[in-house]
Amino acid sequence: MTPPEIDLTQPDAVRRELLDDDRAVKDEFARHLDGELNELAEVLPACFRLHFDEAKLEAYRAELEGRINLCHVLPPFMGHMIATMTPPAPHGEPA
Repeated sequence: MTPPEIDLTQPDAVRRELLDDDRAVKDEFARHLDGELNELAEVLPACFRLHFDEAKLEAYRAELEGRINLCHVLPPFMGHMIATMTPPAPHGEPA
């Protein structure tokens, strides 16, 4: 499928292109990969089903909360460390 020529010097053409949902491209993609897409649609949902041990949910929550808190603290800490570091002495000179 050859993409259509789009005259981006014309405001109407720009609007149409920005709002185009690419339905024709998606339909052609679906036609070419019909069997594979059906197979993917059948097996992919299992990848998103999470199986958590109900007895460990509180521990999972605490672990995730700790990791999230670290993500909040680490960037400013690293920024401070980098900003206050003394550059290393050139090779062969005492520090």
